[in-house]
Amino acid sequence: MHSIGLRKRVIIPLIVSGLIIFLFGNYFVFKSENKHLKETVLQQTKSMQQHLHSVLQTKTEVMAANLRFIALDPNILTALKSSDRDALLKLSSPLYKRFNLDHNITHFYFHDAQRVNLLRTHKPDRYGDLIDRYTALGAEKTARLSSGIELGPLGTFTLRAVLPVFEQGQLLGYIELGQEIEELIQEARNIFSFELFILIDKTFLDQKAWEAGMKMLNRAYNWGQLSSAVLVSQSLQSIPEILFENVNIQSANDDLQQQQTITLNNRLYAFGIIPVEDAGKRQVSTLVMLQDITQLSEHLKKEMIIFNALSLLMGLFVIFLFFVLLVLFSYRLFFFAWPHALNEAPEAHQDLLPEPVHYLA
Repeated sequence: MHSIGLRKRVIIPLIVSGLIIFLFGNYFVFKSENKHLKETVLQQTKSMQQHLHSVLQTKTEVMAANLRFIALDPNILTALKSSDRDALLKLSSPLYKRFNLDHNITHFYFHDAQRVNLLRTHKPDRYGDLIDRYTALGAEKTARLSSGIELGPLGTFTLRAVLPVFEQGQLLGYIELGQEIEELIQEARNIFSFELFILIDKTFLDQKAWEAGMKMLNRAYNWGQLSSAVLVSQSLQSIPEILFENVNIQSANDDLQQQQTITLNNRLYAFGIIPVEDAGKRQVSTLVMLQDITQLSEHLKKEMIIFNALSLLMGLFVIFLFFVLLVLFSYRLFFFAWPHALNEAPEAHQDLLPEPVHYLA
């Protein structure tokens, strides 16, 4: 009975302590693995952001080089100085075709010294309007090349570069090149295998003009789908509206955001948010990235199962080892104490001694 009580006093606290350690271990392992998962998602989002910045910078440098090449043509400078639209169109049309084919340039402009458009080589029928975009204003203010992303009235983004042209210190006008960047974003999607969505803040759009533009481009549109933004591009055709309920279009800073996970078509996704600023440093849009983390999540579950199994086996082994040691220790105490008890109190154990044998003489 004494040995049983001893085992209870040792084994039960040992089991309780093991359970506490096991639960704490599970908590910290899960927290560590979950942190690793979030860091992986955040790193992929940063890689996407850095890739887009790098591509846009490269495209800007290409357009800048082309603009400086155009500005070296004396015939173009003469036509710009005299506001000769026909001569500008004749000279710039072959250039536009080459730029479009080689570099996917989609916009080609000439503006006079007052920023009034003289010619859209890509759309010759439209001209005569005052250009007050941030890139044009930046070129006017700094007298240097100005570039950046501009949001058009149709909700499309164009990377623009504007170069002021001078002759003997006199401003002749401006030459502008542009490239729509949605194709660049879709190319990045193919590289990273993410699902991408572009949201634009409604405060920067006119509803009627935007709806007319979407209709002209044969795109689906729904102004009332979201409260503060419109969805202008998506790589998944069927998406639940709950996906964008917690997306903050106007973030307080330029940092990346991470949102909760969501399950779509039996796949687990985590989505990161990249703020998009225009040339005026206004956050006009948000790029939402859906990253398939199904395999990462399954890997996390497998590691948790392995950890739990190993912890359980180790715990059972330790309890079994302690049980065996206690049993051996109890038997050792019993066999060690029994002879001493006989020597110290022989009268109390007379019944244990054998009967004396008397031999007859």
